[in-house]
Amino acid sequence: MSAIDSTPQGDTQNNINRKSLAELYTVADEFNKKESEVAIMCDLTTFMHVGDLLIVRNVDGQERIELAEVKQGKRNLEMLEILKSFSETGCDCYLYYAIKDFDEKDHKQFKRILKQKATMAQVQETLETDKGIDLATGKTIHLSGDGEFVPPTYCEKINEAYKTLNQNREWAIGDVDECLFFGMYKGKMLPAAPFMFHTWMESCDIKGPIFSYTSSFYEDTARPILTQSISSDLIDDLLTEKIVIFICVDFSKLVHECNEAGIPARLGSKTESKKMFAKMNQGVMYDDQMIAVGTDGVEMFLGGGTFLRIMYSFNRPIDLLRQFAADAAKQINPECGAEPEVKYTVRGQV
Repeated sequence: MSAIDSTPQGDTQNNINRKSLAELYTVADEFNKKESEVAIMCDLTTFMHVGDLLIVRNVDGQERIELAEVKQGKRNLEMLEILKSFSETGCDCYLYYAIKDFDEKDHKQFKRILKQKATMAQVQETLETDKGIDLATGKTIHLSGDGEFVPPTYCEKINEAYKTLNQNREWAIGDVDECLFFGMYKGKMLPAAPFMFHTWMESCDIKGPIFSYTSSFYEDTARPILTQSISSDLIDDLLTEKIVIFICVDFSKLVHECNEAGIPARLGSKTESKKMFAKMNQGVMYDDQMIAVGTDGVEMFLGGGTFLRIMYSFNRPIDLLRQFAADAAKQINPECGAEPEVKYTVRGQV
């Protein structure tokens, strides 16, 4: 049995709406006309769930990241003006009389705007101070902030396999770090690809969760395919379903290779893994077991975010878990009186 859960804010929601996207595009285009600003429409990604626009701008020579909600309509503008006045005065009486005649629909929308502003403020604080509250769990999180760790990828191997396919072949396979295995298929092999890959795994006694790379298109925390360092032609073929890629990580082999590389790792028992999976609210299991990394009595269990970076961002497993173990070691001496933090990296969830 395999299980994975990495959705950051509950069930996936389909928030793609042509009308709202058209309105957002108009606003984003105004930002993007300026050389010092870049605006990204959050609804067109699968990994940003706060705000309508993410804006990167240069302020006094310093880069600043901001989140913004775009509101249309007279009623929304009135509500925003009320909130602006309240934030300036802090007068509860003003707020009471300003919204006392709202009907049920207006009250619901007003609360929605308040919640959006609070959420954006929390995220903004985390981006600026490297500390904040995880919106999904309510736990303290910490960003590494240094940006020094850029995990190596196996994109080169993926590109090499693609070159093989272009040499009158309809399949190509490869492995990474002796624990990750991938297969690439096209043409007449496409219909049989799932069967062929599973058969290969079974014949080699490789046991682990198997993913199709195209499932990243629907995964909330997956890295967008257009940002990957793989061939642009391969990206086109994946998007048009001319090629499929299957990837499998053997948990036992991953633990073995980690220990061979000096990275303390083990497979948790089925009992503790089930408890940890339920407690974490996100993670990855295979055959009811999770991977624990760490030492000196301080361990961290492999979460969904890290695992998906191996699968969907093509991060090399050993290098990624080496950093994972280093992060676990930092938890040995947490700040005095503070609870151990849920650890994240700048580039993704651990």
